[in-house]
Amino acid sequence: MLIDTLKLDETVKNVDYVVTGEGKIDGQTLSGKVPLELLNYLKI
Repeated sequence: MLIDTLKLDETVKNVDYVVTGEGKIDGQTLSGKVPLELLNYLKI
């Protein structure tokens, strides 16, 4: 929902970095935290 609301594909198409403010990468990251979902969405 957030990806659609922010029109993420348009927002990040010309940027080098995206700051998520997630804190740290840990065991919960693979459970759907923002950094993983962003990577999946952008197909990086």
